[in-house]
Amino acid sequence: MERRKQKPLIFFAVFLVIVIIFYILLVKWKNPSLLGNDAEEIQESIAVFHQMEKEEIVLLLVENMEEAGENYRCAVYLKKDKESPKREPSEDMPCLAVFQQNGKGDFVKIQSNGDRYWLSRSWEEVSWAVQDIYYVYDVPGPEGRCQFVYVKDERAAVLRDEISEESYDIRERPCLIPFLPYDQNGRFLVEDAQGKRIA
Repeated sequence: MERRKQKPLIFFAVFLVIVIIFYILLVKWKNPSLLGNDAEEIQESIAVFHQMEKEEIVLLLVENMEEAGENYRCAVYLKKDKESPKREPSEDMPCLAVFQQNGKGDFVKIQSNGDRYWLSRSWEEVSWAVQDIYYVYDVPGPEGRCQFVYVKDERAAVLRDEISEESYDIRERPCLIPFLPYDQNGRFLVEDAQGKRIA
């Protein structure tokens, strides 16, 4: 008789433990406590967001910048899928994560490439490649929707906005140009050091 009374309690205890574990994992996944103060924290934060191992995140570029009086730390990275170890690095599309400095001086993640939890808005087309010359990321900024451009190609020397005709010198590699006005068509022109158009 006592065993029958104990069975529901055992099932309830097991169920409660499963619920608690699931809740902890869910909270950790959606709200990683890691910040972006150094390269290791950035790598760990990105790995938590993508539910990957830290070693599967390869940082290509970490750069600080200022916009509208706010400080940002940006990271361009690759996700190395351990299920496809033979995948060539050239096949991986660089992703972008943006961190903003808070009042305590810490850099807290505000946007990640493909992050659909930012202001409950969906950013499905956040990046695309033009012959591996440059990548464009569509992200929210201080004044609304904006774009970042990550330039890979060694030949590129100048990026020109075809609409505004503003040009950006991109002699250093790799190069990330942040907070450009949003352009749905991504009409950027890339020129080499001799002024010849390459994209």
